[in-house]
Amino acid sequence: MFRKEIEIKLKIDDAERAMEEIEKMGGIREKDLFFEDNLLFDYRDLSLQEKGIVLRIREYAGECTLTMKKKEKRDEGSAYKIRSEIETRVSDSQTLIAILKSLNLKAVYRYQKYRAEYLWGNLHVSIDRTPIGDFIELEGSEEEIDSAARSLGFSKADYINVSYRTFHLAYLRERGLPASDLLFPEGTRK
Repeated sequence: MFRKEIEIKLKIDDAERAMEEIEKMGGIREKDLFFEDNLLFDYRDLSLQEKGIVLRIREYAGECTLTMKKKEKRDEGSAYKIRSEIETRVSDSQTLIAILKSLNLKAVYRYQKYRAEYLWGNLHVSIDRTPIGDFIELEGSEEEIDSAARSLGFSKADYINVSYRTFHLAYLRERGLPASDLLFPEGTRK
């Protein structure tokens, strides 16, 4: 599937309360909270990252997808994260990983989250629980995102327009911690 993705994240204190609010405002739950495990691949010289390209394998709810995202030129300086995206389902993640490794790609970052998905009008809404906090992700047109964010009590000053990887690595730097993957501690996953 080829598409353009326009989205933001909003940091929240309580995922459960956010889910209740979205449902009260007319959001329709499409998927209950499920676990996601994501692996990002790049060449050793990180040349994909330098070009604004993300190559990701995502495993969730018994499914697996391969996604390539590329930063759009108009994304620079925007309040929104804007990417072109190509995605397909894959039946065997281990075979796909072997293929990528044979092409000299390596796993460079891994992140995990629990996600619930909603449809609110034409807007795709995700509630994400991560090891560094809870977030709402709003995806749709800029106008729909702004309207939904206002309805939830947020302004553009609250928008997070970077990936979880970028956000997480900044979070670690601010605390003087070494770079690491974004994983739930062993034994704490539900």
